[in-house]
Amino acid sequence: MEGAAALAGDHWSQVVDELILADIESAIEQAESGDVQLSVHLQMAKDLIYNPELGFIPTSSVVSRLIKFNPDQWSSSSYYGKDLTAQRLGRILSGAFGVNSIRVGDSARGYHANQFKSIWRQLGVTTAEPTEATEPTEPTGGETF
Repeated sequence: MEGAAALAGDHWSQVVDELILADIESAIEQAESGDVQLSVHLQMAKDLIYNPELGFIPTSSVVSRLIKFNPDQWSSSSYYGKDLTAQRLGRILSGAFGVNSIRVGDSARGYHANQFKSIWRQLGVTTAEPTEATEPTEPTGGETF
């Protein structure tokens, strides 16, 4: 692109250089402020809260939990302009992570909490093991909390 701008003249080459520098500066500011937009599948992985104690979760519950947890991403107020649907959830999970909904008996389709382990494994995330409770320490001297 810069080569084409250079052929168009010094003015356009300078304009392109300024735009590139502005874009780099904007990316740095977004990264520093934590305002970087994640891809849809990474945002979903971030928003899916893994809890193996939940067992089987109907798709409708996963959808409603995601909408409630992050409405800016998954509700009609998102850039997508529509609430997350079961079909869109399925496409994202299947396409990005190979996770498909299942049916347990005659229940509605859904996901078993253990299926989300593969998402965390793919992203290199490990679940924290609970630690033993420790006794609180008493403040000493002039410490205040």
